Amino acid sequence: MQFIFLNMAGETLFIRDDAERAQWTQEEMTLEADFPYLSDKRISIGQRIYFKDPSTDTPQIYEIKQAKTQEPDHYQSVTAENICISELSDEHTDNKEITNVSASAALEDVLLGTLWSVGQANVNPVSSCDISRGSVWQGVLQIKDNWNVYIEPRVSISATGTITRRLDILPVEGEWNGVRLSIDKNMLDPSVTYDDSEVVTALYGYGGTIIAEEQGQEDTEVTFAEITWEADAGHPAKPYGQTYIEDPEATATYGRNGRARFGFYQNTDIDDAETLLQKTWESLREASKPSISIEGTVADLYRMGYVDQPLKLHDNAIVEVLPAGYKDQIQIIRMTTDLLDPSATTLTIGSYIPNIVYIERKTNEEVTGSRGGGGGNKSKQTERSEYETAIEKSNRKISLRAYQNDLDDLDNEVKLQEARIDIEHDRITMEVTDRRNADGVLSSKITQTATEIRAEVKNDVDGLYSTITQTATEIRAEVKNDVDGLYSTITQTATEIRSEVANTAAGLESQITQNADKISLVVTQKDGQNVVNAASIVLGINNQDKKSTSYVDISADYINLTGYATVSSLQATDAKITNLTNGTTAAGSIKTNQLAASNSFSLGGHAHSNSQMTINGVTVNLVTWS
Repeated sequence: MQFIFLNMAGETLFIRDDAERAQWTQEEMTLEADFPYLSDKRISIGQRIYFKDPSTDTPQIYEIKQAKTQEPDHYQSVTAENICISELSDEHTDNKEITNVSASAALEDVLLGTLWSVGQANVNPVSSCDISRGSVWQGVLQIKDNWNVYIEPRVSISATGTITRRLDILPVEGEWNGVRLSIDKNMLDPSVTYDDSEVVTALYGYGGTIIAEEQGQEDTEVTFAEITWEADAGHPAKPYGQTYIEDPEATATYGRNGRARFGFYQNTDIDDAETLLQKTWESLREASKPSISIEGTVADLYRMGYVDQPLKLHDNAIVEVLPAGYKDQIQIIRMTTDLLDPSATTLTIGSYIPNIVYIERKTNEEVTGSRGGGGGNKSKQTERSEYETAIEKSNRKISLRAYQNDLDDLDNEVKLQEARIDIEHDRITMEVTDRRNADGVLSSKITQTATEIRAEVKNDVDGLYSTITQTATEIRAEVKNDVDGLYSTITQTATEIRSEVANTAAGLESQITQNADKISLVVTQKDGQNVVNAASIVLGINNQDKKSTSYVDISADYINLTGYATVSSLQATDAKITNLTNGTTAAGSIKTNQLAASNSFSLGGHAHSNSQMTINGVTVNLVTWS
């Protein structure tokens, strides 16, 4: 798809047809796209993008608000908004009192002095409103809400770069163009949300205040108690004296035990009872319907050649979700068009919800007091939430980010608490950070690929750190205390288990290595010598409740000592050796109080042997030296 990049004057800078992603959300009037980075066609903030709606061929001009260069992938991620938002947000309007005029007249008054003018008015209701001081875009939104219309930008650009700007006024009811959306035809993975918690089936009506003409009389509030309506095709009956109007069919369907569910409509600008009744009934018709919304990915059949299936924002469509038992004609209220892939358009269909642009751009709004309410002039300051979320998407990565700042620190760019999930083609990364402690940061991170899982936890306040790394062939756990110089690891493979503990401040380190055929124990002390002693083995080996914790009891059928062995300060009183063999090497000396040999021994080169013989029945022991 072709995108023409313009400067503020409407002059062409360059043309790009190499977008890797292009998502156009019409209700929010935003465009998100990814382009390869080209030094001679570099995209920057303030540039404008001209493209055409692929379904209607109508021109669109969006101003770039953000352009990120992503490295090392070397591409640019672009976020843009319709120029009507950018330009009219920079224009100022003072307080205006607009009374009993059409929507087009009110809009013309607000746009006076700007580059924008009123375009087509497919519907032109009459109403009143006090426009608040602020941006012109804010005033446009107040007209949209109070006159209950849609306002849609429309632009065109001449060969010389001149841009014509119009705001069209459209009905909120939408049009029926024959579009049918079905799970077995052109809709993928739909979800249906049904909510009747805010339904009301009867509304009281309250208008303005009529000031008493004579002193001593009380002011009166306008109601429609004295108006009588007979039931007809356009509305239900309303008897004389009744200050509310009820929809009997809605009560029968959604009422509580057959009783009406009440709310009220208030508009202090209305001073006529008949008008108040009509407006209250119009509000009740909307308030008596449950909120139903359907979300799903659809194929834009019109772009795929089916000219009888145009898919446009605010149009009505027949929707069938047979597994959920749902079929109805409802309105497309949100539409994200994939400008590159007609089979990947996403829709939200159902009850109207103010879009993000309208919410974020407002600083004040005119509201009424309760469920089912309509116009009015009660001012309410919009509250900012301390919680914010963001989803960033590209063809390489999806990032989900949520963060929270304290209410008195909302504008701080450093987010005090933040959670983030990044999904890439070859890895998933999850990270949680807490920066509320001024002395340090707490954080944890899990990184998963097809070959490795790694978990990290850090406490910068206390200098603590731990990791666990797992692959198909190894598990490794590490714990560090940088403040005290402490460190330990355990590494396990299919053939070896290795444990290390170090105290770098004291110059101490110990290691235990276990293989199938060997266990190795090493303790390194400050002097750098490797030793293993009872003090190093804190509880000894096979400690059997002896008085000293350094007692070592080694019991085995066979003990082989290789190398040089010494025994110092031996306090044993009895040593029994069944067989002592030292090859051909002679010991330098043996010192003992008693030396006993059962058969023979050699002393100084002379052999000593013992034997027995029996003489006349008497056994005699014989000692022979040779």
